[in-house]
Amino acid sequence: MDNKAKGDAAVEVEPKDVWWCETCKTKEELSRDEMMEHLRSEHGLDTKNLTGTRSMVMHMDGDTWFSYVWSWKFETEKGEVFLRNETLQPRAMDDMMRYT
Repeated sequence: MDNKAKGDAAVEVEPKDVWWCETCKTKEELSRDEMMEHLRSEHGLDTKNLTGTRSMVMHMDGDTWFSYVWSWKFETEKGEVFLRNETLQPRAMDDMMRYT
């Protein structure tokens, strides 16, 4: 069934992938590359050999998009580093979760 036939307009989204350092309490949204640089410069982490814990905070599905939020935790010599990552992505046309 076509969404437009039901009176619902399909929502198209712009891709979004933003990061926050919750340890530094920054409100600035960073890209993945900017976050990797932040981890190296502010926390002294070796991002090539970085290991930690990732926990899903939220996942949402729409007919033409999906979104999730992850919480990350890294152990360092100076203490724990916490990050948050939010992603919003459009669904591929052949995605089985996409309603048609």
